[in-house]
Amino acid sequence: MKVDAGSGLTRGWKQYVACDRALATRPRLLIADEHMSMPDLRTRASVLRLLNGM
Repeated sequence: MKVDAGSGLTRGWKQYVACDRALATRPRLLIADEHMSMPDLRTRASVLRLLNGM
């Protein structure tokens, strides 16, 4: 597991935070150009379910 020394977060957790920040404002339009690049299949499926439910 690779952890960023500055934030203490792994790459996966940084992606969670980025998604949360984007969704927190309840945007009318959300452009997720890299949402499928997550390496974890379970995480990828969860994000896709969330986006489909919007």
